[in-house]
Amino acid sequence: MNFLRKIKDSVYNPDFYSDLLKNNDKKLALRYFFKLSCFLALIMTIWFLIAFYPKFTSFTSKENIQTLISTYPEKLELVIKKGELSTNLEKEPYFIKGNADLNTSKNKTNFLVIDTKNEITLETFKKYDTLILLSKNTVMSQDNNYKITIQELKNFPDITLNKEKINNWAGVIQPKIKYLLIIFIPLLFIAFFLSQLAHLIYLIFGALIIWGIIKLKSQNIGYKNSYKIGLYAISTASILSVIAFITSTRLPFLFYSLVLAIVVFINVKKQ
Repeated sequence: MNFLRKIKDSVYNPDFYSDLLKNNDKKLALRYFFKLSCFLALIMTIWFLIAFYPKFTSFTSKENIQTLISTYPEKLELVIKKGELSTNLEKEPYFIKGNADLNTSKNKTNFLVIDTKNEITLETFKKYDTLILLSKNTVMSQDNNYKITIQELKNFPDITLNKEKINNWAGVIQPKIKYLLIIFIPLLFIAFFLSQLAHLIYLIFGALIIWGIIKLKSQNIGYKNSYKIGLYAISTASILSVIAFITSTRLPFLFYSLVLAIVVFINVKKQ
């Protein structure tokens, strides 16, 4: 309960910040920051598992994998090399129709379209009426919320795909999926935790904002103490960023700096 009270005070409690300005215990501030980072990482991990675990287990079920393999054309070979896709297709665009077994949207005609010959735009994606579109340099996809994602193939490793390889991979990976999940969950938590710890780097700059604002309040606490205040004041921005992550909300430019400045301004009293 004391930790939750500190979170509340970090958001708004001028008396709490007055005490912080008098207290030079930086270890206590770091301890609070690490606890908050751990708490928020746990929330993000739990949300991610609730949101995606059922979909993942459904997608990686033996029946669904066999459906995907059977849908893959017998002679089709895809090669990604140095960020570019090439195929052995004689005619493109190439369409793989959607069906109920692949959990494709009822409003989509195709599951996958391959087109490495033509220029690809959002209009092309919509015209092809597909869930996934592979072009020479990108992969475009649409989720259940109709959000379109574009990924550059230069971010993918060099790889050759054909039905034989997919069959072999499925035979090796599918029985081990439950064990991979056991490894994946702590790794996911660590990734979210590290994303929160990145705020320590941001506060190298953020402490300058805090120092300036507190100086306007006729107090000169120095850079080190400004950094310590920042370990608490960053709480509001951290919590809002987690809410934005969960709700898929885009944060505005300079979000952290604006929120940090507002929190410090309304909590630090003028001398």
